[in-house]
Amino acid sequence: MAVVLARIVERLGAEAAIKWPNDVLAGGRKVAGILAEAVTAGGRVLGAALGAGVNLAMEPGDLAASTSPQHR
Repeated sequence: MAVVLARIVERLGAEAAIKWPNDVLAGGRKVAGILAEAVTAGGRVLGAALGAGVNLAMEPGDLAASTSPQHR
């Protein structure tokens, strides 16, 4: 999921980086986080959940600005 989110950020015009295991960065700023959890019993996976939180508080153009030399 981190790779997919990083590719989306790059398509929006910013350089993306993945801070393993669960963060996506643009210009050194966290733009998304990933949470994965599984429920197991007796060595079997009973269920799994995968979610992503995206920073929606950024202003339009923040991603593009994060690729400028002053933000690297």
